[in-house]
Amino acid sequence: MAIIARRHLVLALPLLVLGCARPAGDQPPAVATTILPGPEGNREAFEPSLAIDPADPRRIVVAAMYGNPSARGGRAIWTWETGDGGRSWSNGRMRPAVVGSKPATWAADVIAGIARDGAAVLTSMAGADEPKTDGLGGIIVSRRAKGDSSFGVPVQVMPDQLIPGADRALSYDKPWMTIDRHPSSPHNGTVYVIAGALDLKLPARSWSTTPIDMSDIVMLGLDFTVSRDDGQSFGPPRRVADSVFGADLAVSPTGSLEVVYPKITGGTSAISHLRSTDGGVTFEPPVEVVTANPGSTVGGPLVARRPDGDLMVCWSETSAERAIPRLRCAERRPGGGWASATAHGVVVPLGTTFAFPTLVGTAKAWYLLIHLIDSTRTEVALFRSLGGGAFSRVATLATIPGLGLPQWCFARQCRFERADLFMPGDYAALGVAGGQLAAAYVLPRPGGSLFGRAAVYLSTITEP
Repeated sequence: MAIIARRHLVLALPLLVLGCARPAGDQPPAVATTILPGPEGNREAFEPSLAIDPADPRRIVVAAMYGNPSARGGRAIWTWETGDGGRSWSNGRMRPAVVGSKPATWAADVIAGIARDGAAVLTSMAGADEPKTDGLGGIIVSRRAKGDSSFGVPVQVMPDQLIPGADRALSYDKPWMTIDRHPSSPHNGTVYVIAGALDLKLPARSWSTTPIDMSDIVMLGLDFTVSRDDGQSFGPPRRVADSVFGADLAVSPTGSLEVVYPKITGGTSAISHLRSTDGGVTFEPPVEVVTANPGSTVGGPLVARRPDGDLMVCWSETSAERAIPRLRCAERRPGGGWASATAHGVVVPLGTTFAFPTLVGTAKAWYLLIHLIDSTRTEVALFRSLGGGAFSRVATLATIPGLGLPQWCFARQCRFERADLFMPGDYAALGVAGGQLAAAYVLPRPGGSLFGRAAVYLSTITEP
């Protein structure tokens, strides 16, 4: 089945950049924002990912899941692409994976990248709504060659598997991907995919009508696979961490692969860091970035690198004493250890919580994209650290008055039961290439209800 992309002329909509604290002499960066057309007749879309082509920063690929209104999640994957910095966009659906002998009936949690040969590369979950009768899904990867209008047949790189003697399966969730695009790297072009492996009971009939008991899920660990031909084929998946779930990836200019993930040992939570210097063939023993203090929990780690090899890891920290979590970061110099890393945080205004942080590094600075939510409004803001110090706000990308914390849906159950709450998914995206920053995030589409018509916003900013 050919899936044809359509081209639309989409005008950039500049949003107000609010004043914020900056070093003397700094000018606020100009922000251009496009609200992307919704999939298939302007339907809602959730959890965007993006990639900027290092060979041509005017080319940006954005992907998101859409099509499951009852759970406000994914039945399919939609992509948008611009080759002129956002003045015009093509868009279309990713070709469905094949599960058993039929097209997959759902897809979710997409991550976008651009391969060394210029192909747009997507990884996501995909499967059948009734796995007992229609077959198991897994993690897929799909490619669209540069200049083509349709995606090829997806490759299943981590297949779900039945567990013998039980009405259960090893099922993969929350894939993440990074592509080594560093000319100085011996592994330039390598595509890395990691996902959480879960032991879970199969639904009696379907995922939608007979959902499983979430408390019955067992975290098996993180499985990992590698492609050395620009995402056309992958090696067999293998376990790289046990009894954990959720990871982030980054690649340094020398080709080192950096993996971070949360873990709990003996009731104490921590953030761990894995490194591979041989293209994912082997990994060094894990080291702890941070261990939570008694009564606190750390989680949701992010990792990024700068061209000089500096690494930064950020995480959320909660405690019984604080009603609102804190966002903390640690910076590590090449050759140094996390024990001596510079640790600092992001100052969030009093009475405000944060959501969906995402992190990148450049030769000039570190950048964090954060949703700031108080009782009456939501703001999407860009923060910057020049290294060795705290983050300060440099731009506000969007502000939605009236969309306060009481109107947000963060719990899984409210996705099914509270259509009056706003639900954007679980993450946003931030990318950088050639001095151009791009952010993809979800807010309500203008002109409608604050609680419906979730739309993907794409903001571009020239690095200050």
